[in-house]
Amino acid sequence: GTSITALKESLVKCEISQEAAKANVSAAKAQVAEIERHCSEKGDCSEELKVFLQAGTKELTEKLDLFISRVAKSSTALVKLRAATKIKDRAELLTLGADVRSALRKHSQKLGKKGEELFTGDLSEADFVAFIGTCEEKAESLTKENLARYFAENADAETQKLSKDTLLRLVMVYYKVTAQTAITSTLSIKEATTVRKIEIGEVWASDDVAERDDAAEVTR
Repeated sequence: GTSITALKESLVKCEISQEAAKANVSAAKAQVAEIERHCSEKGDCSEELKVFLQAGTKELTEKLDLFISRVAKSSTALVKLRAATKIKDRAELLTLGADVRSALRKHSQKLGKKGEELFTGDLSEADFVAFIGTCEEKAESLTKENLARYFAENADAETQKLSKDTLLRLVMVYYKVTAQTAITSTLSIKEATTVRKIEIGEVWASDDVAERDDAAEVTR
């Protein structure tokens, strides 16, 4: 499919062409008006000249009407292109977000570190790109250009950085409870005490690394 960069370039070219077309329409209208004014104001024009000017005005008006119609159609196409560009841009950013989260979570698991241990503060664009570069398992989509797009979309408008809270949310894994279960004090089910039970429908967030309880033969 067409890349979002190519779509945006096409959109810019179309907008420039449309502005030029509108300028041509305005110039043509002014020319028609000038011819009509000349015919009506100049009393010394011969009948032959008036007929010639009127014929020229009619021809120019017909061509202008056709051109205006084409500009209107291009405006409709431009609206559709803007919408398509926006939809594609949003879809790509959502995919990039999923790829960033996946890379960070795998990195967290590989190092055996929680989010608080990975991120000590906010990250600039350069720091963010460099950090993703240290992730061994990441999608091919996470190029420097795409990471810059992702950063621009998610960075704080004032600080121009990804906040620590935002970074921690990226590492966080969210689970929707489908069956009542217990939150325990330790990994081992046999040795643990129940902290509380979570109910069906609850959303549980965790930045902890999943571990296997060999005795119970489950990963928790």
